[in-house]
Amino acid sequence: MRKRIKIIIPNTTSEFNESVYNLFNPLKASDTELDICNIKGEGALYLDQKYDEVWSELSLLKEAEQAEKDGFDGVIVYCALDPARMALREALQIPVVSIFETALHVTAMLGNHISLIAPPGSIASREEMFHQYHMEDQMTSVEFFNLGIENLAEDESSSYQIVKAAAQRALNKGADSLVLGCGAVMGIAKRLSEELGVPVVEPGPVALKYCEALIELGLHHSKVAFSLPRRHMP
Repeated sequence: MRKRIKIIIPNTTSEFNESVYNLFNPLKASDTELDICNIKGEGALYLDQKYDEVWSELSLLKEAEQAEKDGFDGVIVYCALDPARMALREALQIPVVSIFETALHVTAMLGNHISLIAPPGSIASREEMFHQYHMEDQMTSVEFFNLGIENLAEDESSSYQIVKAAAQRALNKGADSLVLGCGAVMGIAKRLSEELGVPVVEPGPVALKYCEALIELGLHHSKVAFSLPRRHMP
């Protein structure tokens, strides 16, 4: 079944586009077509916190609405802050997949005590996401590693060790499963899992396979729950 999926990276830089494509391309089904884009107009260069998220959400919404008009079968928002999640599900009638929500639910099925591993940001907003997704009872900790999104690719070996140290702190606090909290942290989950002995879930690949499954099964978000907007805009 042919599937066209729009992947929107909700920031104003294209520096991650090629890496995301290289991550997804070997994983996608043979009949899946991927199109990766960034937001146009106003938005943040990187999304670290809620503040950045708000700056980018309207541009993201417009990009996603255009994707539906262009005939795409599904949309993946490639940011682990899950920006504009509710608004997108109200506006669109095709599957909209938020990568962190998807990854967190998968992680919850792999263990009982979850820790989030992420670059520096607001701990309050990260904890709020666990509450929003009804996972607060399984949350063990939020562990920030001391490396910004813009610096992750500078020295991959050093970056890996910094991320691994944060993951080890989580295990020391009782975590038995880990979820990565940034789309820019790519391609290290399997190695981390093998070295630490616990499941480590990378949001992007999980979101891709989930989106493909929704399309193949003919499922999308309930318009009873996420009713279409009445379009009260200026």
